[in-house]
Amino acid sequence: MLLAACFHSVFSSPPQRKAFFSQHLRWSSCLAQALVLSVITFCVVLPLCCHHLLYSYYFAKFMYLESMSEVTLQESLQQGQDALRFWQNGSVLASSTFGDVALHPELLVTVVTARRKDGQDFHYLLQVMKQLSNIVRSCGERRCAEVLLCDVESGPQENQDAKLLEPHFKVIRHSGQEQQGDRRQINTFEKEKRDYTFCLRKGWELFKPKNVVVLEDDALPRQDFFTVITNLLSRRFARHTLYIKLYHPERLQRYLNPEPYRILEWVGLGLVTATALLLIFSYWNPCSFSFSLSVSHLLFFTLYFMAAAELTGRHYLLEARRISPQ
Repeated sequence: MLLAACFHSVFSSPPQRKAFFSQHLRWSSCLAQALVLSVITFCVVLPLCCHHLLYSYYFAKFMYLESMSEVTLQESLQQGQDALRFWQNGSVLASSTFGDVALHPELLVTVVTARRKDGQDFHYLLQVMKQLSNIVRSCGERRCAEVLLCDVESGPQENQDAKLLEPHFKVIRHSGQEQQGDRRQINTFEKEKRDYTFCLRKGWELFKPKNVVVLEDDALPRQDFFTVITNLLSRRFARHTLYIKLYHPERLQRYLNPEPYRILEWVGLGLVTATALLLIFSYWNPCSFSFSLSVSHLLFFTLYFMAAAELTGRHYLLEARRISPQ
């Protein structure tokens, strides 16, 4: 009732409406400035800058998705065929030195693979192993890591790509008894969990590594893969941590996520950028903004930057961290 009375008192007569708008919607008013800034940012600037970014809320699927998918598939197909020829040729570069895995390595990279029913022409496993071999070889005489291939195929047909890699890498598989047990009807999640457990356990039993990185057979590592892993393992928190998940699917990388640390990261980003901007305004203010380092203005810009970060895409903010591993 009180809210309705206030609303009626302000907007009931034309003079009062005119006084309200003249007071709050002139440019010198913080309310008008905040409104204009928000409209320009979220309705003009971000849509223009982000409409081609795949993981942004502004991504124009009807314009780009089909063409981007086609280009990506063609590139992956070409890379898969190149990797197939690379391993089939048995070149000097693809020597069998990776088949001899040393005991007690500092880092063991275990690639988990199974035969694919679809997309066999893309040879994802061959792409991953080719990239890994190139990265490990670039480390010099002392390897960055040892590489192990874990073939968890439990069906009657062989994993041909894993078979092709046997002369070059150490390959482990389920025993016949374990394969019979795995053919029982279980859901996909449970099977993947068992496969990962098997690969981790076997890798530990055979080589006793200090650290293990588990990769799926379609996770193509970047050139700085071992640099990032080494930096991560040197951190204090990693020394007393059982496991670290290195990758989330893009759909789960957004700030709107039930994980508490993600919300803290989001709020922290908003607070830091809002504080920095308001401090800059106190020394340099070419647009004559009326904002100051007050609680209400800090709250507005915190929400402003939080919304901008979420709509742009956390995925791209994370990519910016590649400038420095810190």
